[in-house]
Amino acid sequence: MRKRFLPPTLVVILTALLFSITLWAANPAQDLQNGVQKKDRTKVKKVVEELVSQNDVKACNTLLDALTPPPDAGIYWLILEGLSRLSNSDAISKLSAYILTNKTKDISRDLLGAMKNNRSPTILPLLKDVLGKGPEDMKIESLHQLGSIQTKESLEVLFAFIATLDEKNDKDLVKETIGALKRVTGADKGNYPASWLAWWKENENKQLTDIIKPKTSAGGAINSVKDYRDMTGVEDLPKEKVFVVRNDRCDKHYQSDRNYDKIQEVLTKLGVPHTVLGKSELESDSFNWKEAWVLVFNCNYYKDLHCGKDCKGGGVATGARTQGCIGTGDHMNHDTELSNQTIQKIKEFVESGGYLFTEDLNIREIIVRAFKGIITDTKEITDQTVQILPAPGAILHPYLKYVFEAPPSSDAPAIPSSEEKSGETQSVKPGEFRIDSEWKIDNGSPDIKILKKDVVTVLVMSPKLVNKSNPEGAIAVTWGVSGQNIVTTGGDKSSYAGGGRVLHVMSHFGHQKSKVDEFALQNLILNFLIELNQRRPKAKK
Repeated sequence: MRKRFLPPTLVVILTALLFSITLWAANPAQDLQNGVQKKDRTKVKKVVEELVSQNDVKACNTLLDALTPPPDAGIYWLILEGLSRLSNSDAISKLSAYILTNKTKDISRDLLGAMKNNRSPTILPLLKDVLGKGPEDMKIESLHQLGSIQTKESLEVLFAFIATLDEKNDKDLVKETIGALKRVTGADKGNYPASWLAWWKENENKQLTDIIKPKTSAGGAINSVKDYRDMTGVEDLPKEKVFVVRNDRCDKHYQSDRNYDKIQEVLTKLGVPHTVLGKSELESDSFNWKEAWVLVFNCNYYKDLHCGKDCKGGGVATGARTQGCIGTGDHMNHDTELSNQTIQKIKEFVESGGYLFTEDLNIREIIVRAFKGIITDTKEITDQTVQILPAPGAILHPYLKYVFEAPPSSDAPAIPSSEEKSGETQSVKPGEFRIDSEWKIDNGSPDIKILKKDVVTVLVMSPKLVNKSNPEGAIAVTWGVSGQNIVTTGGDKSSYAGGGRVLHVMSHFGHQKSKVDEFALQNLILNFLIELNQRRPKAKK
């Protein structure tokens, strides 16, 4: 059979046409812009993956260009996460320059914060640059990230930096550097730079496996945040200063607990000293408000409660979380709402430096009554699980430390194998980490509407909850009673010396679907309590 061949001219034309079609079809910059403009997160995610695989300066520039003007929060973090996974050395240099050039802007902090789950040594040059030229909050974040990169090069950066610090004038940086050293090495040489520098002098020439022995490197299961995070500042909290408040007013009349949460059990597992207090005890004249440092309220139902020893739900629903009683015998209807007098005492407590943690229904019982005009709620959310993200500009907030970080994985060793040169990790694979988590919202949870935007800092948000009347989509918020936003944490350089703090979150502890999601909430309250302990040193016994 005679074979037929295309004329050379036609081959050239067809090849050029095919090449043109390929170029036209594969225009990631245009595809990304289209996806951003149409708010098509599926398309944006696909293009971001392609650009991460491309992994060069051109891909880096395409992703950076898509951030101006800022897209909606879900797409914003998809793009930042993509940038954080680049490993090309020229792209890393580009990102370093971008962060430092824009160091006064939120986008720069968010980009640096997005790097926190990239445990690849390829980002060491970027973190080193920020330590040299960045503002203090960025330096603290870089030190924190260095504590997750278990290589000898990261130790060299940390020890070179701590040698430049002054113990008296750089307390926060010293504390963060030593915390990072403890996490990388698994050693504890105290809280003084001199002790660590002496240890390094003795060990810097040893084998990698002899000097890097972090807690999780042996493959142990991670069942709690204290298995991998720094707990300094929590375990020495005075038990008699930390009060967890529960509804005790139904205990004598009802067969089970009338609280929707048991934060005291979470704190016990985390090793946080505390005292459990009933609402009736809080309202008693004998409670010494001046001795308390923090009040942590369990969410509880407080309106029109139907109580009896044989009280049994099963009737017609009377609310999002209530239903009629089909039990028999003696019953009583009563409210367990805190009195106006106690609400005023809570307000004065915070104004005088006290810390207040509330959740879910507490926004109605406590927050809108004690702090009028700050936040409110507009509706009850139906039972659902939503994606949560850091609010834009908030990822370096001290309360979010560890919140959007994947726990160290025992499945993928951070230490390079003997065949792999430290610092030459090829890439960070999609799915190895993510900046977002999920949050279980229980049926009937009140939403959070910000009224005083110049006072309230939105920490955590969900794109799914964003709407015209509630554009922030807030899940967790905080504010100081003096009207200042919280900028940094602890230390003599703190920018908010006076007043107390409020932290309010939607939903509950112990109701999250996975350990990672539950860890987010645990880390949030731990950071709150750590800051409290740092700010009350003179009150310690």
